[in-house]
Amino acid sequence: MKPIKQPFGTWSSNFTPNLLSSTIGLGEPLWDPQGEHLIWVEQRNGAGRLLVSDRSGDCPKEFTLGQNVRAHVGYGGGNFCVNNECVVFVGNNGNLYRQTLHSGDAVALTPGFGQCAFPQISPNGRWVAYIYELNGENGIAVVSMDGKRWPQKLITGADFYMDPRWSSDGMSLAWICWNHPNMPWDGTLLQIASLEDAGAPYCLQENIRTLAGGDSISVIQPEFCPTSNSLSYISDENGWYNLYLYDLDTHTTKHLNQDAAEYGGPAWVLGMRWYGWMPDGQSLVAIRSEQGFASLQSIDRETGQQRPLSVEGLDYTQLNTISISSQGELAVLASRPDTPTRLITAKLQQPISSVRILQRSNIEQLPTKEYSQPTPIQWNNEHEQTIYGLFYQPQNPRYRSDGLPPLIIQIHGGPTSQTLPIWKADAQYFTSRGYAYLDLNYRGSSGYGRTYRDLLKGQWGVFDVDDAISGAQYLVEQKQVDGRRLVIKGGSSGGYTVLQAMVNHPKFFCAGICSYGICDLFNLAKDTHKFEAHYTDSLIGPLPAAQSIYFERSPIFFAERIQNPLILFQGDEDKIVPPNQAEAIVKALSQHKVPHEYHLFKGEGHGWRRSETIVAYYQAINNFLERYVVFGRN
Repeated sequence: MKPIKQPFGTWSSNFTPNLLSSTIGLGEPLWDPQGEHLIWVEQRNGAGRLLVSDRSGDCPKEFTLGQNVRAHVGYGGGNFCVNNECVVFVGNNGNLYRQTLHSGDAVALTPGFGQCAFPQISPNGRWVAYIYELNGENGIAVVSMDGKRWPQKLITGADFYMDPRWSSDGMSLAWICWNHPNMPWDGTLLQIASLEDAGAPYCLQENIRTLAGGDSISVIQPEFCPTSNSLSYISDENGWYNLYLYDLDTHTTKHLNQDAAEYGGPAWVLGMRWYGWMPDGQSLVAIRSEQGFASLQSIDRETGQQRPLSVEGLDYTQLNTISISSQGELAVLASRPDTPTRLITAKLQQPISSVRILQRSNIEQLPTKEYSQPTPIQWNNEHEQTIYGLFYQPQNPRYRSDGLPPLIIQIHGGPTSQTLPIWKADAQYFTSRGYAYLDLNYRGSSGYGRTYRDLLKGQWGVFDVDDAISGAQYLVEQKQVDGRRLVIKGGSSGGYTVLQAMVNHPKFFCAGICSYGICDLFNLAKDTHKFEAHYTDSLIGPLPAAQSIYFERSPIFFAERIQNPLILFQGDEDKIVPPNQAEAIVKALSQHKVPHEYHLFKGEGHGWRRSETIVAYYQAINNFLERYVVFGRN
């Protein structure tokens, strides 16, 4: 069929809001110790459920009815663990519950106060170590598996903890900890302690040893080797997240791989896994990421020799949350730009075979020709620094347009995060309607080594804005987009960048799209949750010394400079960027008669979980862009 000639931004698309809202969130696949069952979390319309699949090939089964499986420590994650056909998970009210994989009711293990996360069952099956958060205090606690004993604090003293791991004999525990003002990608410690067991595990302070890390070294994901007295971990000591092995007998450290690529990333949530040990303990399988493109690598424990695992059926551009069974079977979440996230498994014994798709996050009904494929691009700014991004051309086989398309520049959150070559509903929604789309990895983004990640320190609200401007200018100069129709879009810290850009470059972007964005840095430092309470110390500077910078970079104080239309979205239960931030900027926009829309979504927090919210969100943006960008009615 001959394409219909129609203006960019008005194309009719099969990527409907209803299709996007039907996506299932897949997370944390984990094998049981016998390698017979795989368990994972699914987020459906804002509620978390646990599912289990076995080797019979039968349909996966949900087994946590009536429970919302979701941890609330920090940004969440670390929702469950499994041992001997028994699962311990974080359910209603942040409690820990025990339940079998097959039938029966969930049994509460902890009382109904505080928050729990990242449970880990001891090798003897008697105890559960977990992260707790109570009255502003974080630590590692332990509770009995029968739920008949009151939880006991095991490790305390640091501001934050993550990734507690039992040794194979259950007499040692390793963990990661850090203190304010650091974030976990700034500096953490890997520590270990021998445990005394007099009816219940307890730890003496003098037993604690620090094995790796520091104030300016980030260490993540410790794992005990299954067949030797050693502990592996990821560290960015050499400027990249690489793998290390600590020998607990000789107290020596081996750098397993020295590679200018990332084998880990910023620990925004608990339970992230970038590698896993093979059952024989002779090698581990790791996810290698180079400028966001992922591959599987096998790394030998003794020699550090590395080889790629190239398998038909594993040709994905993004892989995350790896789990390897006791029988050598891989489970991993996988995606590529034209394939929504899948949960897949593959047998890793030679020859590698039996790639199986256990679950799909979306119905995958659209053919590949409907998708816009991202092109990695890079350009130099005025200081000859290289900036990175993924560029999507408008793509819809049913339409064509004259001239150049409008551009949407997407600013990721964090700001210490990274945009990746995955199935991105947002990008496909807009490109299929005739917009070009630049997914920007501005200075400060992860995935390009620690030096690039640290460039934003002290420069938040400056470099991120500058890189959005230079990225748009680059694409205009390349005659890829229409320089009169540039839109900036982002959420959370990306929403802050949107507001900063609209304040400091009032004529450059013809419209802005801001979701739960920050307008007042003073209130952010005062009101946000504990995890990010001192994040601005490095991004802006510590208060009160840097108060003049906080003022200069808070869009709320310069809202009168904004001239072009803005649409703003906010969840009324957001604890990270509270609604008072959106309300303040909306009030200022109203006072200065700036064209704007404000949408407050009830029951939503820091991001959209409910299907009806997602539908309303995209419909509102589409109408806004048609009015102010496509047809230019200010």
